[in-house]
Amino acid sequence: MDLFDDLLKELSAIIGLGLHRDHFGACCLQIGERLRVHIAPDKRGHVAVYAFLEDIGPGKFREEVLKEGLKANCLLLPGGVLGYSGKNGFLSLHQFFPEDIASAKLYEGILSFADFAVQWQTALSQGKTTPLSLTPKSNAPSPLGLKP
Repeated sequence: MDLFDDLLKELSAIIGLGLHRDHFGACCLQIGERLRVHIAPDKRGHVAVYAFLEDIGPGKFREEVLKEGLKANCLLLPGGVLGYSGKNGFLSLHQFFPEDIASAKLYEGILSFADFAVQWQTALSQGKTTPLSLTPKSNAPSPLGLKP
């Protein structure tokens, strides 16, 4: 086992779910009905957390969403980056953590990541180019149904 496998094992205990690598070497968490958060080691020795948020087809709407995404980058999700996946046409979100991060810290990071992602998914599904308020929700219930 390596650091990432150990981290998944510890994260499994915190979340209460058995987490394992898939055939791509990543682990995917389904959060709510629409958000899939992927956790994977990267080649640079980090843990990558990423999600494909919403299909933003070509046109003015995509331009506006990407402009708003650039404004939002690193403001409220330290180290998080909104981007565009040309491969599938989705707004994407990713964040990197050190490979040796404590599982409890990674769990907190995933909660913040998921909250930020859901805000964007909700706005985009309503035809908005950005969430009305990008303020992190304090005292909000965990998207995993657990308390940190």
